[in-house]
Amino acid sequence: MLHVAFQAPGSIDPDSPDIYERSIAVDGTVGAPVAVQSNWAALNAPDLVAAQDGVGLAAFFGGIRSLDPGETNKELNMVTSPDSGATWNLTPGSIGPPGTAYASPMSATRLGDVYWQGWGGSGTDAWVHRGTSSASPDISLQDRIGGGCCGYDVNLAADPVSNTVLVSWYSNATVNQGVFGQLFDAAGTPVGNPVLMPGSTSQYQGKTESTSGLERVPTVLVPGRGYALAYPSGYPTSKRIVLWAPPSTTSTTIAHTTSGVAGLGLAAAADGWLWVAWSQNQTLYARRSNAAGTAWGAIVTIGPPKHTGSIWKVDADANPGGPLDLFTNVDTPGSTAFWHTQVLPGLSLSASPTSVHHKPATHVTFTVSDAGDPVAGAKVKVGGVSGTTSAAGTVSLTLGPFAKKVKHVTATATRAGYSNAALKLKVKP
Repeated sequence: MLHVAFQAPGSIDPDSPDIYERSIAVDGTVGAPVAVQSNWAALNAPDLVAAQDGVGLAAFFGGIRSLDPGETNKELNMVTSPDSGATWNLTPGSIGPPGTAYASPMSATRLGDVYWQGWGGSGTDAWVHRGTSSASPDISLQDRIGGGCCGYDVNLAADPVSNTVLVSWYSNATVNQGVFGQLFDAAGTPVGNPVLMPGSTSQYQGKTESTSGLERVPTVLVPGRGYALAYPSGYPTSKRIVLWAPPSTTSTTIAHTTSGVAGLGLAAAADGWLWVAWSQNQTLYARRSNAAGTAWGAIVTIGPPKHTGSIWKVDADANPGGPLDLFTNVDTPGSTAFWHTQVLPGLSLSASPTSVHHKPATHVTFTVSDAGDPVAGAKVKVGGVSGTTSAAGTVSLTLGPFAKKVKHVTATATRAGYSNAALKLKVKP
């Protein structure tokens, strides 16, 4: 079961957002909304973490409950659910030092039984906080790279194997541009110095520049392999979507882009598969790796909600061996809302030879793969001719003859659990 926390127009005052939670089953069934907190004077974007017992949930957010001079919940707030989202309880008072009322967006993770939070948007800095005590200090991330305005888009991931937390953030400080990562040990002590993510900066007109993803830096733990980050690369507009995972000193290009990238999500399944999802020019895309994370499959195009005007955010969560849960924040006429759909990995289809003749008939061998791995049992069809791939992912079809007016024919590959693939073959005289 996947749980999602989100903001929605206030039930009492539409200009004062409420926080809701909804569950999503493996088959994509969405549960009823449950109010987490409502009727606050101010609330910022929350983050949600599973409790150590595997049943409870905790949500963290910056906010001011009321304008009463004696209000105690007016900084970093925590709400918990002992029953998997059915009921929610507000923890009295701030769980962090002053300065987080307008922290946005919040990020959170858990290492063992200790919760960690991170945020930007509060002053000129980006911050991380360990635990749920206001006596624990906030740690400045910008100070770790020499200071400068400003730090944004903090995200966290925890690794119980190495007993560490990786904090990532985006800096547009004049002399410290780009996406950075800082490792912390379980006690909250920085391990080494911050690392500038490879490919997150570009040279433009003689200066080092960077592009913000305008949301939390996508950061995940890949079970058994460590951390991974995704971010846009290029300036003044994004030219590529890239992925970095240690111990590599370079980034991997997931997709080449032009303008209009307005959201980027990264997800890791328990079985090692990685997904990257992004938007470009009001269209959504996703791409999945192989189980080892060393190769990538076909890019899948996802049609946005009807009448989409703008796409603002993209987020994702992965099911082991199954579909991707894809979330996006979309403007449509008269509405801004969060949307959800599920995405199947894409098939790759190739052919040898890559063209056929009008006559005589041509023998063509088709190969169907998923991130370089052969896909058995896929149906390949060209017109009225079809066949099923072998364990090697191949099938041979005899095509033609074709009428002289036919210039191209299209082959399609389909298999349960995958998005379809298509390939156009030229018909030669």
